[in-house]
Amino acid sequence: MSYTTSANETFDMVALNVYGDCAYAYKLIAANPMYCHKLRFDGGEVLTVPELTDEDTATATLPPWKQGG
Repeated sequence: MSYTTSANETFDMVALNVYGDCAYAYKLIAANPMYCHKLRFDGGEVLTVPELTDEDTATATLPPWKQGG
């Protein structure tokens, strides 16, 4: 799946739009390393949106220090 950004969006805003939770921004950043330097998008960038796995959704409700590493 892909997502076309709007001007001034951030990775966490995109994660909230596509996954319903800004905590998944790390998935978008990992899938789109060419944009990892962006704080805000100019608009029109096409991002790859990876599917969430069962593991992603299971750890999403845990605080970061309990998610393992």
